[in-house]
Amino acid sequence: MPRLLLLLSLALATLPGCAADTGQTALIGVSLVDLESGTVRPDQTVIFAGDSIERVGPRAELRVPRGASRVEAGGAWLIPGLWDMHTHVSMAGRGSLVGLLAHGVTAIRDMGGSPVVPAWRDSIAAGLLEGPRISTPVTIVESERWLSAVLELTRKLDTPSLVESLERRLAVATAEDAERAVDSLVALSADFLKIRNYPPREAYFALVRAAKRHGLRVEGHAPSIGFLKDASDSGFASIEHPVLASRNGTLMEGFSSLDPEARRELFAALARNGTAFDPTLVSGAARLIPDSTLERAIADSLGESEPELRHVPPELRDEWRTQLALRRGDPSQGIDWAAIHDSSLRMTGAMAAAGISIVAGTDLAIPPLVPGASLADELELLVRDAGLTPVEALRAATTNAARLAGVGERSGVIAPGRLADLVLLEADPLADVGAVRRVRMVIAAGRVYDRAALDQLLELAGR
Repeated sequence: MPRLLLLLSLALATLPGCAADTGQTALIGVSLVDLESGTVRPDQTVIFAGDSIERVGPRAELRVPRGASRVEAGGAWLIPGLWDMHTHVSMAGRGSLVGLLAHGVTAIRDMGGSPVVPAWRDSIAAGLLEGPRISTPVTIVESERWLSAVLELTRKLDTPSLVESLERRLAVATAEDAERAVDSLVALSADFLKIRNYPPREAYFALVRAAKRHGLRVEGHAPSIGFLKDASDSGFASIEHPVLASRNGTLMEGFSSLDPEARRELFAALARNGTAFDPTLVSGAARLIPDSTLERAIADSLGESEPELRHVPPELRDEWRTQLALRRGDPSQGIDWAAIHDSSLRMTGAMAAAGISIVAGTDLAIPPLVPGASLADELELLVRDAGLTPVEALRAATTNAARLAGVGERSGVIAPGRLADLVLLEADPLADVGAVRRVRMVIAAGRVYDRAALDQLLELAGR
């Protein structure tokens, strides 16, 4: 880690494509992608200073201030900076931060529980570390019963890092436990509360009440399908991953286990309550990749099979090896994950059609998801297989994401007063959402990275 930090510091201090952090910069002649209306406004100029956008308007009408840095865009498409709404960057390594940034991901919601992530969050916010803005729960809330059982099993294995991770989580069994857990999270400067395995009802509602008093959102894995409406009614902010249920001893996608009328009523409740859904479809698709293919991806540090694999941080490659070893001994191997994934795709499209806010996350750290590149995969799955339109998929990674993260008034839209987190693309993402792969320039907190600088970030990510 110290060597990587030194490399980052030295390289980023001399990146040829980085503009100064102060002064005004004008992006001239952009095709501005307006995700609120779903249209493109041609030949626009966007002026920003520091980390905020100052003015936006037609090039013919908007005068560029004298002394401002001028960037001629030549009609390239400008979108808000992207969010990955489900990452585990502590497992992916510090290099994943610049890897995300190099792909236009200017903000993330990290769903892990490592103490290093809040330190990275604060360093990035202070301008001391390069990377996307981070929202983090600091640590994870678990059912005390589940956590005790898993810790007992895990301590018998030779996995000290996993034991350490589990021991940091907050075990909740009673309302009193819930109050103490929320007090701890507030003291640790958590941005929200994440529940992974649900405590008893009384403890759950105590968590929600305490979180509301402190202004914390409650998010996480879905509870049982029968409790989902109650959780949503209580203010639960987002559901992570496909919802699962058991029928006659068989694990299946949860929403498809309901009859059509019950499903329609549940979707209506989720939409009415503003409960978002983060399907992480790309991690479901990754589960279907054969072990032999994953082995080749893990070993391919030169990017011979996929160029993006060259930019995988060494820590993430090690994490992939660990996960592959665990996967081989996983008793869930007999589950029909292909059927669950197919149903998840259909249900995601149906939820979007019902007015539920879809957000785009990847579950980064799952093999073989490459930081930043896997978000483009998620957006393509949302369009190609779940049936969303390109503008709906882009909203999932911008406006919807920012709103869920509680910063919708500052992020996710290109307008005066909003954050200067922007991505300049070589092609129109409303025509093909895969255009998010064709990044020409990234502006993060007002700092400009041209293509040469982004390529340097990618090289640093893989070291």
